[in-house]
Amino acid sequence: MGIWSGVKGLFAGPESAGKVLDATVNTVDAVWFTSEEKSRWYLKYLEATQPQNRARRLIAFLVTLVWALLVLFIAAAMALKAPFVADLKGLLVDVVVQPYSIIIGFYFVKSWVSEVKR
Repeated sequence: MGIWSGVKGLFAGPESAGKVLDATVNTVDAVWFTSEEKSRWYLKYLEATQPQNRARRLIAFLVTLVWALLVLFIAAAMALKAPFVADLKGLLVDVVVQPYSIIIGFYFVKSWVSEVKR
């Protein structure tokens, strides 16, 4: 007497055990996508998130613009030997770098990873 026959005995009859088994198999099958289902889902996802692409590009552009202006401002202050250069460098390192890296990473990492996988 195996484990499976013991599990079958918990149910009223063999037909109810078959129904439970079919439901379990269907559930497990629904959890794991085939490659075709993954492709279909990915295309639906791209279509659904298409309007957000402009906003993502705008956010990435604005964040990069602010970072670039700050770097240029620091470079100009260093050239002029301004006394507040150390404070600006601290601002760049302590405040700006982490959010900049997160936002730009979020925007670009997916495309880089997909290129590396190819």
